[in-house]
Amino acid sequence: MMRTISSSMTFMDKSVFPTVWIAGFGAGTVVGFLKDSDASLVFPVGWLFGTLLLLAFVAPLKRVQIDGADLVVSNYIKVVRIPLTEIEDVTENWLVNGHPVYVHFARQTPFGRRIVFVPKMRTFNLFHYRIVSELKQLSQQKGSHPANAGYSRNARP
Repeated sequence: MMRTISSSMTFMDKSVFPTVWIAGFGAGTVVGFLKDSDASLVFPVGWLFGTLLLLAFVAPLKRVQIDGADLVVSNYIKVVRIPLTEIEDVTENWLVNGHPVYVHFARQTPFGRRIVFVPKMRTFNLFHYRIVSELKQLSQQKGSHPANAGYSRNARP
C-alpha cells in the first residue's frame, strides 16, 4: 500500500508559489524601470536574490511515498522507485521553516545522491519528525536487495 510522506503542499510550494512570486516581482521590476523611480535598483536586486533563494530551496523539493520496499520519488515530471536499502542516511534541517528532510543514498539515483522533501504536518515535537527515524529503521529492516535491482523510472504512484 502506497503511503505519502511528503506534504500535500509540495506542488504549491515547488511550482505555484515560485511562478507567482517570480512573475509578480518581475512585473514590479519592469514597472519600476518604466516609471524611472528612485527604487528602480532595489526591485531588480530583490527579484534576483529572491529568485535565487527559491531556486535553491524550493525547486529541489520532491513528492515522496513509501510503497513496500521502495521510496517512490517524484518531481512532478518523472517518477522513480528507489529501494529503501539504498538509503545511506536521513537528516533534517530543523532550523529552516518546514523542517526539510534530506534522504542521502548510497549510490547515484536519477535525482542525484540526495533528495529533499517537506514531511506532512506532525504532532508536536520540537526537534524532529518521526519520519526521519522511521526511514532510517525501514532502510535497515529491508535487508539487502538483489544485485540486479535498479531504479524504475516513470513508475506509477
